[in-house]
Amino acid sequence: MAGLGKTTFAREICKSYQVEKHFEITAKARVSKDHNTADVLLALLRSFKSITENKSMSFQEVKTMMHESLMNKYLIVLDDIWEKQFWDEIRDCFPNENNGSRILITSRNKDVASFINHDSYELQPLEEEDSWKLFCKKVFREETCPDPLLEPHGRRIVQDCKGVPLSIIISAGLLLDKRSPGQWSEIADNINRFLKTHVKDILKFSYNNLPDELKPCFLYLGIYPDDYEIPVRQLIHLWIAEGFIQVKQTETVPTAEVVADKYLCELIDRGLIQVASKRIDGGVKTCRIHDLVRDLCVSESRECKFLEIFQDVNTMSKSKPRRLSLHCRTEAYNSSNSCDDHPSTRSLFCFRNGDCNYFTDRDYLKWFLNEFKLVRALDLGQRQSYFFVDKLHHFNLLRYLRAKTLMPSFTVPDFLCLLRNLVTFDARGWRIDTLPSEIWKLKHLRNLYLEGFVILPNLTKGAADNKIMWNLQILSVITFHSKNLFLLIKERFPNLKKLGLCRTVWSDPHKASDFMQKLQSLTHLERLKLIQIPKPPNAFPPNITKMTLKKVYDWEIENYMKALANLPYLRILKLSMLYSNVKVRDLHFAAGGFQQLQVLVMGELLNEFLTFGDDAIP
Repeated sequence: MAGLGKTTFAREICKSYQVEKHFEITAKARVSKDHNTADVLLALLRSFKSITENKSMSFQEVKTMMHESLMNKYLIVLDDIWEKQFWDEIRDCFPNENNGSRILITSRNKDVASFINHDSYELQPLEEEDSWKLFCKKVFREETCPDPLLEPHGRRIVQDCKGVPLSIIISAGLLLDKRSPGQWSEIADNINRFLKTHVKDILKFSYNNLPDELKPCFLYLGIYPDDYEIPVRQLIHLWIAEGFIQVKQTETVPTAEVVADKYLCELIDRGLIQVASKRIDGGVKTCRIHDLVRDLCVSESRECKFLEIFQDVNTMSKSKPRRLSLHCRTEAYNSSNSCDDHPSTRSLFCFRNGDCNYFTDRDYLKWFLNEFKLVRALDLGQRQSYFFVDKLHHFNLLRYLRAKTLMPSFTVPDFLCLLRNLVTFDARGWRIDTLPSEIWKLKHLRNLYLEGFVILPNLTKGAADNKIMWNLQILSVITFHSKNLFLLIKERFPNLKKLGLCRTVWSDPHKASDFMQKLQSLTHLERLKLIQIPKPPNAFPPNITKMTLKKVYDWEIENYMKALANLPYLRILKLSMLYSNVKVRDLHFAAGGFQQLQVLVMGELLNEFLTFGDDAIP
């Protein structure tokens, strides 16, 4: 049965410390009904090995590559196998060296499980009392129901769910904002009707009951491939770029990011999104959705022309979608019958690597630039996109751009500054050393992600206000250079909340260390990352809540600890040494210091002693 927790159970096994230590290679891939066998094998390979895909590779060559890559002790997880034929096609990919390697599969089909191996475990529904505890945890955050008037209706709902965790969680999500017995009774009646048919029906019922502002945010999850671990920050940036986040004008106006976080938490509470991993401060770092939930996203999106998925195994309809997500090579889509006529497409996402030689093809570039010039969100993923980026000057509606190039050094062309609506520019994966001087004109830019090599350009001439980027909140990572620090202390980014600085070969530590003392003027700064910075200032910006110190020189740790001890709001501190084999004899937390610290992460620190003064880190 769908929703019993087979995938979750398999995932938890793989994440366990004992399993990770036991196997030298761990790889997992989702199979599903509409699989392409070669793509499944390539997904496995990509999860533990860097591979260069060749579009002319035959299926047999992919199988040979897999076999040759699995000579060490491995654990392979194949999730959601539907057909015996699939196992027949791939079984000889996995060498048996009698070294303790294992293959773990999940399937809804007993015949498939028995065909592959008679040693199978059949996951059972939850017992009634465990079902009730799960339901109460989701609705009330505790294992019991605090209101005796609600309990009979809740028990009836749980009984109808018949121990299926997905049904219980989705049903509980419908009741989060409802506390009257009449409301519960009405939902219990409807759920009973839907559950008698299929879990998919209750998912549809849950979607129909979403507030209007949450529906597009939910459907948007369909852009990601099966079992994809979705970075939450990236998702929120996309929601904002698409215009889904509406900030209501109240006395205390929250930022769009705060509202988006609220939307995400509500979808999690309703059971439509699963938390995959958390940040060290307890926030959600990555999330994923159940395959049935994703099926709902895709089917609803196609029906209302919200989103269309294209992959090797399906034929895309001529629906002129608002959003297009490519799970195949872009060139495969370009050669299909569905590649033309995109006047309505506002977002394009690419989730597969491509052949870099293909991007130099003029006909292909002409097609791409003509068909998608009205996009607002463009994610070119992990592909080498130098030739794309150099031609994007006509994309003047673009609000979100994420791309990658493997060029050893790359200068962002001046055209970037013509994208006056750009909100997020994610250039992680580019070795950019300079930005165009006209970047100061990007007044809507909120998030600028870089790789740490950039020296910001000199200020352009003009009115003082034209030299200030009021909306920029994230600037990470730029080089530790006196020019950059000069711009920071001159308050060119007055609302900056996250900053990353990295020392590079052309950093000037003697001049720059003087500027570091003046960073206290960044009063809105909440998160600061310093990578291989030689000398700390005497004091840091006052409102820092999270500090990350990477590759700290061992002789400077004591000075860093003194400078950080009295930060009034510091909750998270992450430390790592430049040389992991150097011992620091004493890491001292001063008396009365670090009053708000909740999380301390020490990576690659070889300390003989940790000492704590009176009332340190209470």
